[in-house]
Amino acid sequence: MPDLSLLLACTQCSNVSPTPANYCQEVSTDEKTPRKSDMGACVSKPESMELAFSPPINQENSVSHSTIGSTVAQAKSENQPFLQQKSDYHNNYIDAVEARPLNLEMLLSTGGFLFLFAVGGIFIIWKRFPEAQRQWQLLLQGDVGVFGGSGLTLPKEKEEFDQPVILKQSRAWSHAIVWSIVGVSSFAVIWACNAKIDESVPVQGKLEPKGFVKEIQAPVGGVIAKIHVQEGQRVKKGDLLVSFDRTTSQAKLTSLQAVRASLKAENQFYLTQMRSLSANSSSKQLQELPELAALTENRAALVQENQLFRAELNQGLGITDLNPRFKERLQTRQLERETRIESVRLDREQLTRQLNQVQVQLINARSSLTTNLEIASNLETLVQKGAFARLPYLEKRQAADTSQAEVNRLVQEEERLRLAITQGQKKLQNAIALSKEDLLSKIADNEKRIADIDSQLTKVIVENNKKIQELNSQISELQLNMKYQELRASNDGIVFDLKPRSPGYVYNSSESILKIVPPENLVAQVFITNNDIGFIKAGMPVDVRLDSFPYTEFSDIQGDLIRVGSDALPPDQTHPYYRFPAEIRLRKQSININGTEVPLQSGMSLSANINVRKRTVMSIFTDKFLGKVESLKYTR
Repeated sequence: MPDLSLLLACTQCSNVSPTPANYCQEVSTDEKTPRKSDMGACVSKPESMELAFSPPINQENSVSHSTIGSTVAQAKSENQPFLQQKSDYHNNYIDAVEARPLNLEMLLSTGGFLFLFAVGGIFIIWKRFPEAQRQWQLLLQGDVGVFGGSGLTLPKEKEEFDQPVILKQSRAWSHAIVWSIVGVSSFAVIWACNAKIDESVPVQGKLEPKGFVKEIQAPVGGVIAKIHVQEGQRVKKGDLLVSFDRTTSQAKLTSLQAVRASLKAENQFYLTQMRSLSANSSSKQLQELPELAALTENRAALVQENQLFRAELNQGLGITDLNPRFKERLQTRQLERETRIESVRLDREQLTRQLNQVQVQLINARSSLTTNLEIASNLETLVQKGAFARLPYLEKRQAADTSQAEVNRLVQEEERLRLAITQGQKKLQNAIALSKEDLLSKIADNEKRIADIDSQLTKVIVENNKKIQELNSQISELQLNMKYQELRASNDGIVFDLKPRSPGYVYNSSESILKIVPPENLVAQVFITNNDIGFIKAGMPVDVRLDSFPYTEFSDIQGDLIRVGSDALPPDQTHPYYRFPAEIRLRKQSININGTEVPLQSGMSLSANINVRKRTVMSIFTDKFLGKVESLKYTR
C-alpha cells in the first residue's frame, strides 16, 4: 500500500523557493529509528525531481568541495529509498488516473459511494499517520510553503554550503488529486442531500373492463336448439342469445299440471262427501280409491243414522231428507217405542180402574162399618140395661168387626194400587228416558266415528294440499325455466367465450354458456401487499408496463390510481399473502407499434409502479445506516 504521508510531505514543500536556505530536513524524534517520512530536500520544479549543484553564492557560504561531496552523498544515501518509493507511487497513481478518467455522470450516479469512500480515506489517513495531522495543522497556520510560508530548515551547520543541493518535487498531481477528492465528495454530499428520486411500489395485475364481465348461465341444463349470436358479436340488452329445446320441459309441465288437477278434484270430492249425507259410490274417485270409498260410505251411513235417531227423539218432526231405508227404520223404531209406552200406559190405566173400584168398595165398607158400629153401640146400652137380648148385639158387633176388616183390606188395596200406579208412571218415564238416553248414546258414538272418518279424510286433504303446493312450486319453476330457455343479453357488450358451437350442445347448469364483455374502457386491476399500503392513496400517478410489450421498446402507459380497497383480502392459492385490491385508470387505451395504435385487450397481464413520494438520495443511505444501528439493539 503506498504511503500517503509522502504525498502530503511533498505537498507542503511544493512552493519553497530554490535557495539553499529552503532546504528542509525532518529528523525523527527518536534518533535511533529514522521515520519513513524523512525527506532530504524539496525543490519547486514540478516536472521532475533531481539533484542540482550550483556554484557558491559567496565566499562566506563556500565550503570545500570534499565537504559538499560528502554531504550530498550522505543526503542521497539517506533519501534514496524515499525517492524510489515516491517515484513508484507517483507513477502508479498517474497510471491509475489515466486508465480510469473521472466521469461526471458516473460520479452523479455513485455520489453516495464516493462520499463514503472519501470520508473513510480521510479518516484512515488522519488516524494512522500523525505526521499528516501535523502537516495539515501547519497548512492551516500558513507555515508551509504551499501558502508561501517558510518550510522547515536544517540545522545551521547544514545550511552553509558552498554548492547548495536542491530537490524538486511536482505539485500539480497532488493538488489535483486532493482537491478532486474534496470537490467530488462535497458535490456528492450536496447532490445527495438535495437531489430527489421517485419512490415507487411495484404491483402486478391484469387489464379488465371497468364494468365486470357478465357470465351468462341458465338455471337448468338442457339441449340447445338454436344459437343466435357469434363469437365477438356486439349485442344489446335484451337480444336473444341462445334457445333451448322445450319439448321435454313442455311434456313435464303438462304432466305436473294433470297431477295437480287430479289432486284438486280429489280434495273437492272429499270436501263434498264430508258435507253431504250420502256417498256417491259410482264416482270416478271412489272407483280409483276403494279404501276411501268405504270411508265415505260409512260416514254417510253414520250421518243418516244420526238423523234417524234425532228424528226419533223429535218424534219424526222436522226431518224430510232421510234416506227411504232410514225412514222405514224410523217408522219401525217409532212403532216399537209407542208400543212399549202404550203397554205401560194400559197397565197404569188398569191399575187406576182397580183403584177406583177399591175406593168404591172402601166407601161402602166404611158406610157399613159406621152403621154396624152405631147399631152395636145402641144395642150395647140396651143390653147393659137388660132391655135387649145379648145375641143380636154380638151379631151386630161381629158384623162391625167384619166391616172394619174389609175397610182395612180395601185401604191396603188402595195403597197398593196407588203404589202400582206410581211405579207404572215411573216405569213409563224411565222407558222414555232410557229410550232417549240410548238414542243420544248412539248419536254420540256415531258422531265420534264420523269425526274419525273426517280426520282421516282431512289428513288426506292436507297431504294432497302439500302435494299441490309442491306441484305449484315445480310448475312455477318449470315455467320460469321455460322462460329462461330463451337466454337474452342482460347488458350491452361483446360476446366472448361462446362454448356451444352448433345446435344439439348439451348444456350443464354448473358452467356458463358465454360471457359478455362490457364495451367500456379497460382498467388495470392490481393487488397491493399490506407491507406497501402505508403511503398509497387514490390519485397517485402510476407507470403501467404490459408484459406483452417490453417497456424498453414500446415504453409504458401512464395511469392514475382511482380506487384502493378499504380492507385486505385473505390469502388464497393464487395469492398466498394479504393484499389490498386497487384499480388504475389508463390515460390511453392503445399502444403504438410501428406507428400503428393497437387497442389493448382485456386479460393482458401487467406490472405497474405506483409513484408514492419523492425522497432524497441521502435518505436512502441514512435509512440503511439507521437500520443497521437499530439492529444493534437486538444483538446478544
